[in-house]
Amino acid sequence: MRLSLFALIALLTTTAAFAASATDSTEKTKSVKGKTLSKKKTAKKTKKKMTKKTEKKVLTKTKTEKKMVILHDWYGQEWKGQYDGPAAPGHEIAMDQNSWKALCAKVGLSAPVVDFSTAVAVGVFVGEKPTGGYGANFEDPATRGDDLIVRYRIKKPSGFATQAFTQPWKIMVFPRPKGKVLVEHLPQ
Repeated sequence: MRLSLFALIALLTTTAAFAASATDSTEKTKSVKGKTLSKKKTAKKTKKKMTKKTEKKVLTKTKTEKKMVILHDWYGQEWKGQYDGPAAPGHEIAMDQNSWKALCAKVGLSAPVVDFSTAVAVGVFVGEKPTGGYGANFEDPATRGDDLIVRYRIKKPSGFATQAFTQPWKIMVFPRPKGKVLVEHLPQ
């Protein structure tokens, strides 16, 4: 293997600099409360202090957290589109397989598998609009007693939009409540 003169000089310089820095780090000391400590020992003590502080923060955080309920994979799953929705605005609730298939057929979607013993689906139709950029946005669901309240807003276009008639829609799966499902349209 042949090395050029410049490569050899660079290699020797890097090796010499690395060796010098290694000896300098072991020789440096720090005085703490009248005692002389090497830099390595100081770093270990600082690391131990940081670890203890971090552990305390984690412990206090877990004590104040509420127990999280693990939901099924399909919870929060959504489907949306800009075309093929009904021309009239509104919403529809699917609480069983038959109403789910009807809802999906309304927007031209093949019905995915959803377990309706533990879930419900809500579909929102924006209606026919003169341009693209419209859509429905679901807010976080809320509960009132045993009832589930699903709120949504209609998003208007901002900036450039498709110059075509659209019929936006959106469907989302929510946990099944013990009571009723109430759907509310919120103003912008």
